This record gives sequence, C-alpha cells and structure tokens, in this order.
Amino acid sequence: MAHTFPRMINPNIRVFWAGFQSTTHELGRVGWRVEAYQQPEMRRLQLAFINKPLGLVGLSQMEEFDYMRYHAPQSGYVDIQQMEIKCHMIPKEAQIAVSHTMEGMFHAVNTEPDMVTSSVKSIEDLFLFQPKKEILVEPSTIPEMMELILKQQSPKQKEIREKYRKTTKREIHKEEQKLIYTPHFEVASMVET
Repeated sequence: MAHTFPRMINPNIRVFWAGFQSTTHELGRVGWRVEAYQQPEMRRLQLAFINKPLGLVGLSQMEEFDYMRYHAPQSGYVDIQQMEIKCHMIPKEAQIAVSHTMEGMFHAVNTEPDMVTSSVKSIEDLFLFQPKKEILVEPSTIPEMMELILKQQSPKQKEIREKYRKTTKREIHKEEQKLIYTPHFEVASMVET
C-alpha cells in the first residue's frame, strides 16, 4: 500500500517573459490559457502561455524537474518557491507551426494552487500541474442538458434561489455601505481678521 502525504499541486511558479514577471497562478487568473508538457519519467517540464484575444503565445524552455523527489518527501526536498520559468515570445508567423507541434503533447492545466493527500498510484499522479477538466459538448445538446439540470435541481430550487437572493442582498448592502460611507474631515475655514 502506498503512503499518503500532503503535497502541493499546481504550484505558483514565477514566470519571466518579455520584460515582465508574473506567476502561473496570476496568468491563469487573468485569462491566459496555461498548458503543460509533463514527462515525469524523463524529468521534463515545459509550459506554454496562450492569450487568443491578444494573439500572444509564450513558450518556456524545456526544464529539468525531478517529479519523484518533489512528490516523495523521504527522497529529499525540492524548493518549488525558488523555481523560475523563462519564456520566449512566439512570433505570429510561427504560431501555427508551433501549435501543430504542441498538439497532443501539451494539455491545458489548472493553475489554482492546491494541496492533496492522495497516494501516487499512476504516472499522472506525479504531474506538477493537474490537467484541467474540460467539458466539450455539442451545441445542439445544450437545451437538453439545461432541462436535465433543472429537473435535478427542482426539489432544491426554492432553497437555491433563497440562498442566491440572500447572497445578492448582502453584496448589494455591502456596495451601498461603501457608497454611503464618507470619511469625516474637519475643515478649517480661514477667517480674515
């Protein structure tokens, strides 16, 4: 039986690129699609950062990363806080060729840092970044899916709506408080004597 121990997945790694510094989490949070090529058996890690609306693609160098040591505390300590990823901008002319090369190798990943305590049972459990769970649906099936969701929720729909209303009221009240609050300033008037 494999031992379980807490470990960080989707770590917040510093990214240096085109004159700016950010982190994997921040880039994911503001809308960049982060993809990873992870090969634990070969100790390889490469990240890609894609922003379709801006037409920008960044690709890191192939990094050597000891996945086994990172996930097994008895093997030593890997200080992920010291890890830095250096990226290179991919020119628009080369993006199509690069995207075809990346297809099948890179997968969209979650950038929200998390702690897990599950044991390592497969090679995918060693991944530094966990793959994003994406649901692809046929547009024509969306009305059917919505109907199923409403049917599933119907017994609790009243409770769900009430919870939403309370949350919304609280948020509106907080916003009103911000608008109503004005700091008290003492104004000294100048009186000519």
